[in-house]
Amino acid sequence: IISGHTDEFGTAFNGWNTYLIKTDSNGDTLWTKTYGGDYFFQEFGNFIQQTTDGGYIIGGTAYDTLIGVGHIFLIKTDSIGDTLWTKSYGNTNSVEGNGFQQTTDEGYIISGESDSGHVYIIKTNFIGDTLWTKVYGGTQEDRGWVVHQTSDEGYIIAGYTSSFGGPFASNIYLIKTNINGDTIWTKVLGADTATNFNDPNDAAYDIHQTTDGGYIMIGQTASFGAGGLDLYLIKTDSLGHSGCNEWNPSTMIKSTYTEVGRLPSFINNGGKRNSHLANVGRGGIVTDLCLTEGIPKTTNNTSISLYPNPTSGIFTLSYNSQLSILHSQLIITDVLGREVYTQCIT
Repeated sequence: IISGHTDEFGTAFNGWNTYLIKTDSNGDTLWTKTYGGDYFFQEFGNFIQQTTDGGYIIGGTAYDTLIGVGHIFLIKTDSIGDTLWTKSYGNTNSVEGNGFQQTTDEGYIISGESDSGHVYIIKTNFIGDTLWTKVYGGTQEDRGWVVHQTSDEGYIIAGYTSSFGGPFASNIYLIKTNINGDTIWTKVLGADTATNFNDPNDAAYDIHQTTDGGYIMIGQTASFGAGGLDLYLIKTDSLGHSGCNEWNPSTMIKSTYTEVGRLPSFINNGGKRNSHLANVGRGGIVTDLCLTEGIPKTTNNTSISLYPNPTSGIFTLSYNSQLSILHSQLIITDVLGREVYTQCIT
């Protein structure tokens, strides 16, 4: 299934409509659809995902060319691309939608840029009605290119920030939240100074949680590599630590007002099918940035263990009988280093 936009089919006047193509396993077209509003709306569908009911969710940004304002949109379809419902999100100023995902509660999570130029997150229910919205960032431009639900049912957001990091530089911006969008930690990755004036210098465009609880992300960098814009691949632990070139910013978070409306949408059949030969090349320069090979491993020589970890409050402390721990103090912290339990061992 492929989503994008087209100016050859649909209803947009001298503009663009969202374009959906369904193919078989060989890439041959089964059906195509276009979705759009009236002549003065332009819709760019930059995301598609099959939903748990076998249908599809399409996300993107719709622009009203008469007043110059953009809104985020969702289109829910059945298994053959026919529209079930449409929603638009925003306010009186322009907002953009970049990342979309269906969540475990059958709702949707959306990331983008707010009218104030900050990371914009919208959580909806299964029919697209807003449950909560949040804005994250600082005093300059910040953008959330992608959002994914994590194994703890919270969210990881990746994009770029001009508010934090080095002077005159834009860096990769990571935000980890709980299920309600409240920040657990934030991280900035990239160069501490601007090496050129590409905008952004460093940015992440996709991120996924890995089996070890950490994260892998892909993006671009103008700060490192062979020069110009290079691919940027970063692996972190569960707290966003990569081993080098990182900061802990003081992210501001606030709830924001979001209007939810119905996007005027027409659906059309149409499209072309072509077969093309693809050229595959090899080459490029690979540069290791963290020459210490990432996060230094710690060695536990104390022969003390505490389990289960994490714990809900009941745990077992075991230690080597040859180790004297009488009159020692046991201190337990959470993942942020905050002290949650203290006891003197007697």
